[in-house]
Amino acid sequence: MFLSHLTINKKAPLYISIILFLFNACVTPKTHNSLIQENAVLKKTLSQEEKKGLQLNNTIEQKKMHMAVLTDQLSNLRSDSVQNGKALILLQEKYNQLSDAYDLLSSKNSRYIADKAKETKQILEALEKVQSELFAKEDELNKLFTSLELKQEELNLAQNDLEERSVRVAELEEIISKKDSIVTALKQSISKALRGLEGEGLTIEQRKGKVYISLEEELLFESGKYEVNITGVEALNKLSIALAPQKELEILVEGHTDSIPLSGRGLVKDNW
Repeated sequence: MFLSHLTINKKAPLYISIILFLFNACVTPKTHNSLIQENAVLKKTLSQEEKKGLQLNNTIEQKKMHMAVLTDQLSNLRSDSVQNGKALILLQEKYNQLSDAYDLLSSKNSRYIADKAKETKQILEALEKVQSELFAKEDELNKLFTSLELKQEELNLAQNDLEERSVRVAELEEIISKKDSIVTALKQSISKALRGLEGEGLTIEQRKGKVYISLEEELLFESGKYEVNITGVEALNKLSIALAPQKELEILVEGHTDSIPLSGRGLVKDNW
């Protein structure tokens, strides 16, 4: 029991030596040798235990150092955790703000999409209306184009007719010009034939391609008489001589009487 207690005490070798020295004089050689052997075993065991103790001390120091490192890391982690917690709170607040902004934008976007859908529907309806009107205008345009072609044909015919009429008008103008020349020559011929009678009851006028010859009553008749007198006969003879060469003339003779009442004693009862 005494020896067993010595194995766990670091100062045991000193005490063992002292005890062995004190009891050396009173033990037998066999016991002494046995004790020496046991002491050697104990020293060896103690040396091994000391080595283990030193190893344990080193291990403890290493553990302490590792513990200190872990403590620093834990402190850093706690500090980081606090900072991360604050950052998390800030991020949560930003997330909440972004979530609210997203909800607001989503609501606005929904209204915007609805408004755009309504506007698009109105535009499509207006487009369909315009397209229908365009088709109607196109049909009308086709009809107008067809009518225009017909009008163009009519115009071509009218143009041809106009050209023919222009030719005819030119011919007529030429004929009228010739006729005017003939009428002018006729007037001049009549004027020449009846020279000296103009101003004496005879007038000659050229109007609208015609020659008008007026013989007043004083030149042809005496008052109340219907027989042509000598001066009238002379004038009519000269006129007949001037008109005789004109074979294509149309001659219209008009006669007038005055309004002086007759006596009723002759063959003619009244002016009528």
